[in-house]
Parts: sequence; structure tokens; C-alpha cells
Amino acid sequence: MSIQAILYSKGSNVVSIAPGASIREAAETLRDKNIAALVVTSGDAVLGLISERDIVHALARQGERTCGLTVVEVMARDIVTITP
Repeated sequence: MSIQAILYSKGSNVVSIAPGASIREAAETLRDKNIAALVVTSGDAVLGLISERDIVHALARQGERTCGLTVVEVMARDIVTITP
């Protein structure tokens, strides 16, 4: 299956978040949009991804302190990007 086919079936709407946004804001956006991950961007640059799993792992490691962290402190940085 090509990337183009995946985008066609899933849609091309990508939800992003700023690296300085709070983890609470990220979690609320994930819930409100009913999605599992957000693309972390600064301008046109893709910096990483933050997923529900990233947030759960941060909660397991740091407890309630996690809500005071920012997206850049929790996000996955080593991502691979491609174009359709």
C-alpha cells in the first residue's frame, strides 16, 4: 500500500501542536479530536510526535508532575518522515 493510498483512506487532516504546549493541552486535543498522536511542529518544521502512549509512559515515570511538563519534554524525536 502506498502512502498516497493511506492518506486517501484515512484523510489528509493532520493535527499539530507546538513544542511549548502543556501535556494537559496535548491530552485534551487528543481526546477532543479522537486521535492517538499529534505532530509537534515549529513553523513548517516537524520536530517530533507526541502520542497517548508517550503521555502514559511519562505518567508512569513522573506521576502527577507530568501535567506540568511541556510537549517537547515528552515527545518522540527520532521520527521518519516521507512525502506522498
